[in-house]
Amino acid sequence: MLVVFRVDSSSTMGTGHVMRCLTLAEALNNRGDDVVFISRELENNYCSHIESRGFPVYRLPNSESNEEYENETILLAHSSWLGSTWQEDVEQTINIINTLSEKPEWLVVDHYALDFRWESAVRESVNKIMVVDDIADRGHDCNLILDQNLVSNMKSR
Repeated sequence: MLVVFRVDSSSTMGTGHVMRCLTLAEALNNRGDDVVFISRELENNYCSHIESRGFPVYRLPNSESNEEYENETILLAHSSWLGSTWQEDVEQTINIINTLSEKPEWLVVDHYALDFRWESAVRESVNKIMVVDDIADRGHDCNLILDQNLVSNMKSR
C-alpha cells in the first residue's frame, strides 16, 4: 500500500506535525507499506530530517504568494503558513501524486492551512484521505479525521 503525507514545517510552525506524521509513517513502513512525503521548502523546514529517517520527500517550492483572491469566500486563520495559495498547492501536489508508481491508497494531510476545498480538489488522485486536525476550525472532505486531543471540548483555563 502506498501512503502519501502532506505536511509542512518551518521555523515558526509544523515541527510537531512532522513528528506525529513520522511516527505514523514508521509504523506503516514497519508493516510493509510504502510511504512518501510532500512538503514545502519553507524556511528551516524538516525535509532533510524526514529523509534522514528513510522516507522520500517531494519538495514544493516556497512561492511566498499568500495573496488572498478578491472572490475568496473562506479565509483560514493559518493560511499564511502555506507558502502559496491553496490552489497552487493542490495543483503542485496532484502533479507529484501523478508521477508516483501507483495511486496512493491514503493521503494523510496534517496542515492547518488546508481544508475541504483542497481535499475535494485532490480526492480523485487518491483512494482515501485522512486528516489530522486538533483544532477543528475548518471543514474537511475526508474519509477519516484523527484528533488526538484527550477531550473534544477542552478549554484552556
